[in-house]
Amino acid sequence: MSPNIEAQLSIPRKQGPGPGQVVIRIKHRLGIYLRKAQDTAIYKRLVRCFDLEVVIKEASPEDLRDINKRNKADIHQLDAIGSATTLFVAKGKDKIVGYVYLVRYHQAVPYEGHWLSGLRVNSSDRRRGIGESLSQAVIDRARSEGAGQIALLVFEDNQAAVRLYHKLGFTFQMDKAIDTHTDRDMALYGSRRVMMVKKITCGHKA
Repeated sequence: MSPNIEAQLSIPRKQGPGPGQVVIRIKHRLGIYLRKAQDTAIYKRLVRCFDLEVVIKEASPEDLRDINKRNKADIHQLDAIGSATTLFVAKGKDKIVGYVYLVRYHQAVPYEGHWLSGLRVNSSDRRRGIGESLSQAVIDRARSEGAGQIALLVFEDNQAAVRLYHKLGFTFQMDKAIDTHTDRDMALYGSRRVMMVKKITCGHKA
């Protein structure tokens, strides 16, 4: 996590939101309204009309440079200190339309084990199953590495994402250390992230 973000997270609750916090909250709210619009039947019909083939693959060095250029400080990613990370991308017509990280934490309290992090799909490419396919790629890789479970954090008011993760077999889980960490989200977003976990059975896709 960048020093700037860490500094914002540590702002006392009694202080009013600064300019950066206001921008983040506005973006968060706009995302909610956009996801609601994408649930409409008209939007889904338009998506089917212009559907293009998308390939899910592990990112190449060129893909990594492209993603890093877009997100120099991705505030939604977990702190990657003490971790090994694999990036998966969704590409259509040689353009990245979505991506997700598999993060492996080793003694990085409060995060441990395999985590699905930073799932992103371009707004114009949503409702095409891309987020599900990217998430499944992370789950499959974690399973192949012998992970017993995979965890993630999701904003509790992001109902589209919550539905997706439920579909993939994730369930909510309480963890005091994680909850204490995410309580600080309220100062930035006016919402907080919650933990979801999927148990993995080696050799069985679910």
